[in-house]
Amino acid sequence: MVTQRCSNCGESVSADYDFCPNCGRILRYAGYRVRFKDQIDLMRGVRREGAVLFVGLPKDCVDDPDHYLNLAKKICWMIEEDGGVGEWIEPDYRVLGIFGLPIYTPDFIERALNTALKIRNLGSGFRIAVNTGPFFLAAFGTPHHSTIFGETVNLASKLLDQTGIGEIVVTEAVAQHCRFEYELIPEDGNFRLVRSRDTLFWQIPTLEREVEIEKIKSLFNASMQGKTIWCGIKGRFGIGKSKVKEEIKAIALRYGTVILEVDCNTSGPIQFLKPLAKLVNQILEFANGEIKVQATLFSESLGLKSPHQRTVMVPFANRMPFTDYGDLYGSIVEILNLLARRFTFLVIIEDAHLIDTGTLELLKVIKGRLVNQPVFFLLIYESDLMIKDLKVGDFNEIELKPLSRKAVEQLVKVFYKDKPPELDFYRITGGNPYYTIQVLKNPEFYHLVKDPDYLQRQIIIEKIDRLPPNLKETLFAAAIAGEGFEPKWLLTLINRPVEEELVALIDAGLLKSSDNLFSFTDKTIKEVASEMMSYEDRIDLHNRLGRILESIYHDKIYNYAEVIAHHFSQGGNYEKASYYLKLAADKALSLSQLDRAVELYLKAVDYLDILNPRDNFYRKMRIDIGENLTRILDYLGDYKNLSEMAEESVAIASRWQLKDARLWALVSLAKGLIGIGESDRARSTLEQILRDAPKKGDITASAQALYGYLHFLNQNYGKAMAYFNLSLNSAQSEGLIHHNLINLIVLHKELGNFTKAHEYAEEGLKSNPSLFFQITYHLILGEIYTMLNAYTLAEGELYWSYSEARRINAIRFEVEAGINRLLAQRISGSIDYDLSESIGKILPLIKGRRAQAVLRVKYLLADPLKNLKEIEKLIPVLRDLAENPLILQTYLSLAQFDRENLKHWATKAFELAERLQLPFYLARAYFWLGESLPENDPKRRQYHNRCKALLDGLVSGPDRFGELIRTIPEYRGATKR
Repeated sequence: MVTQRCSNCGESVSADYDFCPNCGRILRYAGYRVRFKDQIDLMRGVRREGAVLFVGLPKDCVDDPDHYLNLAKKICWMIEEDGGVGEWIEPDYRVLGIFGLPIYTPDFIERALNTALKIRNLGSGFRIAVNTGPFFLAAFGTPHHSTIFGETVNLASKLLDQTGIGEIVVTEAVAQHCRFEYELIPEDGNFRLVRSRDTLFWQIPTLEREVEIEKIKSLFNASMQGKTIWCGIKGRFGIGKSKVKEEIKAIALRYGTVILEVDCNTSGPIQFLKPLAKLVNQILEFANGEIKVQATLFSESLGLKSPHQRTVMVPFANRMPFTDYGDLYGSIVEILNLLARRFTFLVIIEDAHLIDTGTLELLKVIKGRLVNQPVFFLLIYESDLMIKDLKVGDFNEIELKPLSRKAVEQLVKVFYKDKPPELDFYRITGGNPYYTIQVLKNPEFYHLVKDPDYLQRQIIIEKIDRLPPNLKETLFAAAIAGEGFEPKWLLTLINRPVEEELVALIDAGLLKSSDNLFSFTDKTIKEVASEMMSYEDRIDLHNRLGRILESIYHDKIYNYAEVIAHHFSQGGNYEKASYYLKLAADKALSLSQLDRAVELYLKAVDYLDILNPRDNFYRKMRIDIGENLTRILDYLGDYKNLSEMAEESVAIASRWQLKDARLWALVSLAKGLIGIGESDRARSTLEQILRDAPKKGDITASAQALYGYLHFLNQNYGKAMAYFNLSLNSAQSEGLIHHNLINLIVLHKELGNFTKAHEYAEEGLKSNPSLFFQITYHLILGEIYTMLNAYTLAEGELYWSYSEARRINAIRFEVEAGINRLLAQRISGSIDYDLSESIGKILPLIKGRRAQAVLRVKYLLADPLKNLKEIEKLIPVLRDLAENPLILQTYLSLAQFDRENLKHWATKAFELAERLQLPFYLARAYFWLGESLPENDPKRRQYHNRCKALLDGLVSGPDRFGELIRTIPEYRGATKR
């Protein structure tokens, strides 16, 4: 018979009794006896988890029935004191103890072992066996008498037969659970319990909690005197809240207090109201057995079963409409008032930070109406965001803090008496009791040394496991959605409202919110949540979310293309993933985010390579991406990758026999080879293009332009001019025509043919080109006027380019025009420092090694003396990029302004100008080389005469540019007598 002991007179009575038959006192298990829904459940058995303790009494009990009865009662009392249920088995002279019933406690194994140690200390004749696992409860004949049976009970009974006198033997299942808390010796497949290791892990959560526990005890005692008290225990996960709760429950049991406990993490069929349903049904169930007349009135109005049946009532939320809450709450308060006149209550709301609206509203009504009754409300939570309304007025909050470093270090010394591992336990655990226990129990410390996140991941896994199914499903969906998702994504993905669940996940410290966008508080949480899902579920959710986002954002698909591509790639739909990655890369390209565009294009290529190369979708995408990539890499000056990408495109186009695609890929390859200095390979590639391409057309024009550029680099300016003219005649598209015209203008400018360059620029502007080319033409004209010291003319051209570039938000043109304006202003000596500051801020936005280096040097030349050191560092970069004309301009500018090193810069300018054979620059170099010599040095006059002769040779006639050449400082200085 399962019994319980009266706390008043000590009488042992059946666990089914509510009142002691000897003295009439309320019994401790009143309202908490094991009840079942109906007789069918009892007949088929109910599975429970718990610990089974068998005690074999000493042999002297066989001949002394009184001694046996007294000793058996005493052992039953000891079992009950530790929260179990004891029953003596008279024919076998044994005592059976069950832990985990009637009130479930998560530490039932520790309670069983501690009880076993206490029993052994009574004398030397006891034999004790302990096992843990599932067992079955069933009733035969009457629902009021249940029988415990199953393999767990049978194994413990057999184990007792093999146990020696004075020994405690436990099974491997018990040993696995508590091998660190107790000293165990292996013995014939089982383990012999020697002693408790000072019950270390049992004590850790209550260490340095003495003040807090005493305060809660005093509040509880005050409540038992007839005052309703509300108390909250606040603290982070693992801080010891549940252990403090267990201590209070143990005190309440000694008082015979009725405990009503609701975990807001519990699961059930009613997602929104399940904690509320459980709390209300506990109250009604207790009332069902204790105040039958009054309960009848309420149960009839609520449509519940007869209160006279000894059954668990049907959850009210299954039947009640939402509008009846007001009447229900008032009814519950009245029932509590009636019950509290005869009994004391401890109401525990665990994980209150995840509380649902229904339970919260009921508690608010109770708090307002239930005042002077012996009811103690204990709320346990990590965050008080959801229960702020309950904290008004008389509310006692006790916040648990982490353990101190000293306490953690003392625990380590106690646990590892011989040689503690060289590990900073406090740094790893932060003083959190739960984390401390996990680290101490984990002998594989190399995990923590090699992977500092190992413990954190294990803790996150356990925290997620504690979530109810609906929150867990929402968290998993959030892990699929990734960072910065909107609630409507999850609403469609899991097909139910998620606002309250997202708030609960924020309170649990898993998510955070900003501007209605949600993300994870730590990326590790997202990774762990994703890993906890099955592979099939992840694939399915990613594909579904990709389709959902396609539908939601069909009108602004470019903004979400990268996100959609991510989900399709994770879902294994690589065709759609590559398509949306290309859209994302196209957008990045339109925003001048060139590095990002390259990254996205390359990722799209990786996904395409998984598909069937014979598919038309694959071929078209591969060619389009290849063309875009080569253009970007050319602009960025990344010629090594450009040549590699172009070679790959040539091979693919050749394999598919796509002639035009192959020729364009060869053009890109030639550009890359020229950029990395392989002129011979570039020349042979261009010859191959010209052999295979039509006589006229953009492919031929592009190859001829590259041939011209090769001749320009080799200082063969005549052939360069010829090929540029051929390219101009071969080009068919408007864009390529203007590009070739610009090539001719730049060549004439560098050679000093300013009149011809001006004519070509005017010709280009007259053809009414796009704004892109208009800005370019005006920029080149401004550069020409700046070279000739015509500040007013240069400012007019450059100001127009700068204004138009700003109007259309063309950053590259804005920077280039602004820098050229600064160089022109340097001539007049009136620098616009606001303009300089504005350009300096946006200059870092320019991408590409060539563009960055060229524009940075030009920007620095606006004040060459101030920026001399940085300019010297950038000259080798320009040399690698073959930007020789700009290097020459830099040397001449430094020679003009850095008078202390005039000879050094003039010599460098002369050597480079003589090698390049650019007459305008060579003339200026001669002048500054002469200026570096003393006035009485005959070579000074020779250099000045050569300067004048070269500049006179550039004057083609009495036109504007001839006059401008004669006004530059070098010409005037060279003609001065």
